[in-house]
Amino acid sequence: IKVTGEGCGIVEGNTIRKNTNGIRTNDSASLEVKHNNITDNTSAGILCQDSSFLLIWDNEITINDYGIKVGVQSSDTTNPDIGGGAEDGVGQNKIAGNKSYGVNNKTTDKIYAKYNWWGDAAGPRYPYHTSSSGDWIYWSETSGNIIFEPCLATEP
Repeated sequence: IKVTGEGCGIVEGNTIRKNTNGIRTNDSASLEVKHNNITDNTSAGILCQDSSFLLIWDNEITINDYGIKVGVQSSDTTNPDIGGGAEDGVGQNKIAGNKSYGVNNKTTDKIYAKYNWWGDAAGPRYPYHTSSSGDWIYWSETSGNIIFEPCLATEP
């Protein structure tokens, strides 16, 4: 599913699998993504780039290379609400079992991803918290970080 330009809408109740990117937004797209099973995509389950905006909640995002990839370069201004962000997103996503990262932030924005299940009661793994067996989250020293606490201790 690709939404571009000033496209907007709701993607709800779908099984999205075996694509390069399950959902891809760019330019000024605005999208609400809820109640979907997004699995087994060879790149990202959800790729949001450029200046797109997404509200992502109550999805199962599993077995992709990247669960959610935020930005392709640091100049991207996309800022999805994966839980607890600007739109008071409820999270409740199952982001687990993704091969590279559950969430990867390449932008300079803080990405909010609170109230999600990362595959472990301790939350996601990241460079300073490697004891968890949950999905990896990653941001670089020059990018914005990912705010994931509080996270769900049990699967939604």
